[in-house]
Amino acid sequence: LGPDKRHTVYEAEVVGLTLAAKLLATEQNVEYPASIFVDNQATIQSGESHRTKPGGYLVENFRRMTRVLAKRRHEQGRNFAVTV
Repeated sequence: LGPDKRHTVYEAEVVGLTLAAKLLATEQNVEYPASIFVDNQATIQSGESHRTKPGGYLVENFRRMTRVLAKRRHEQGRNFAVTV
């Protein structure tokens, strides 16, 4: 992302979630259920809130990626869920 003076741990955690979701979406032989773990409280709480706040665009990127995963799983006749 860049130097820590320009970015927060929160931003890095959300980008990490998005990258993990992107890997799940692009890998061919993913075993489900799959888990992505995060230990940053601000990141966890942002998944439960739909209010706009700094870095909200990063959370929306992650949500968009999970919708892609959900659609693919649905097309395969399989369930998909994201839990916090």
